[in-house]
Amino acid sequence: MGKHQIHEDKAAVTLFLAFLALGLLVTAGALLAPSAQSAAGLCQDSDAGITVAVRGSCAAGEDYCADGATLVEFSCARNACVQKAYNCVAYGFAGCRDGECVRE
Repeated sequence: MGKHQIHEDKAAVTLFLAFLALGLLVTAGALLAPSAQSAAGLCQDSDAGITVAVRGSCAAGEDYCADGATLVEFSCARNACVQKAYNCVAYGFAGCRDGECVRE
C-alpha cells in the first residue's frame, strides 16, 4: 500500500464520518422540530387538524357546537388558527354535542 493510497483512504474515511455526523444532526433536528416550533409560536391544534369527532382547540378558540347539527372547528392554516363550520349530519353523524360531531 503506497503513501498516496493511505492518504486517499484517510480522506474517504473522514468524508464518510462528516456525512454520518451531518445525517445525525439532521435527524436530531427533525426530532427536536416540534418543541422548536412551539418555542417559535407556530400554530398548534390540540386535535391535530380538522377532526370533527374530537373536541380540540388552538390559540383563537375551542371547537364548539353552534347548534345541534353544526360544529365550529378550530384548526391551523398557514400557521394561523382559523375556524370553519361543519354540518355533522352531512358527514354521517347524528349531530353535534360538547364541541364534537357524535354518532348517537
